[in-house]
Amino acid sequence: MKIKKVFGLFLILFLTHCGFSPIFLGDQKPIYFSKIEITGQQDLAFPLEQKLGLIKDEKNLKGNQFNAQVFSTEETSQIDARGVPTETTVKLTVSFEIKDKTGLVVYSGSAEKSIRVAITDNVSNNIIIKNNSKVSLLDPIAQSIKFKIRTALK
Repeated sequence: MKIKKVFGLFLILFLTHCGFSPIFLGDQKPIYFSKIEITGQQDLAFPLEQKLGLIKDEKNLKGNQFNAQVFSTEETSQIDARGVPTETTVKLTVSFEIKDKTGLVVYSGSAEKSIRVAITDNVSNNIIIKNNSKVSLLDPIAQSIKFKIRTALK
């Protein structure tokens, strides 16, 4: 029991004085870019820009630039006995790069997620389900991109 207390005290002292700081805190400083450009499927580009929460500071001519491309693919993953697709895999990919003021690429990366979606014979309903699935995949992708941006710009 005494060893646990000593070890706990040592761990607390070590973590408070070693320079450790968590990456994800409640209030993060905003990320500023002089230029933000997200291309690709426009029905996904605008929601991605909102979820990333990047701030455009056009007055800062020496700031970094953020460029991203959003695209999705769909594959039939399951077919019933009639040969009709019953399940589709929706994959969303975002590739991005951060450039400095001279246009030199500082960081380049991508994030992708996929989800399997059950589909029916109702085509209009399937389109809505697939679009909602794509938008729901933007949340984890945006979190991943924000993490990569923060680590790249530190």
